[in-house]
Amino acid sequence: KIDEVCFQQLQNHQVRNLLSDPSKPDWLEQAKRNLRTHFTMIGLTEDLSTTHEILSSMIPWAGKEYRVGGDGDDDICELPHSNASPTYNGCGKQGHHKPLPDRPNRSLHYLIAKYNQLDLELYQYAQELFEYQKRAHNLGANLQ
Repeated sequence: KIDEVCFQQLQNHQVRNLLSDPSKPDWLEQAKRNLRTHFTMIGLTEDLSTTHEILSSMIPWAGKEYRVGGDGDDDICELPHSNASPTYNGCGKQGHHKPLPDRPNRSLHYLIAKYNQLDLELYQYAQELFEYQKRAHNLGANLQ
C-alpha cells in the first residue's frame, strides 16, 4: 500500500506548488495563471542552452560566469550547475529514504501519467510560454 504522504508528493506536484487557493477546484487554471503572471521567465531542462540564453539576456549577471571588480583585474566567479535527485524522500519504511529506479517500468510510467494529468497539461502550457519567450528573444529554429 502506498503511503498517503508519498502519494500526495507524487500527485500533480507542480500544479500544487503553483496554487493560489487549494480550496477552489480550478487547480490547473490557477497554476497556469500563476505561471504566466508571477514568473519573469520559463525555462525547460530539455532545452537548457536556450533557457540559459534567455536568462542571460534578461538578467546579464546570470551568465555562465560573472566578472567582479572593475579595476582592470577582474575576478571571474563561476556559476556552477547543480541538479540532483533528492537525497531524502521520506517514502521508505518508517519515513526513511527509499531509493528510486533510474527509469520507471511500463506500469509505473502509466501510474505516474494517470495521477499527474494536471502536471502534464501544465507542462504543455509551460512549453507554449517557452516558445513565446524564444520568439520574443529571436531565438530558436521555430521562429515565424
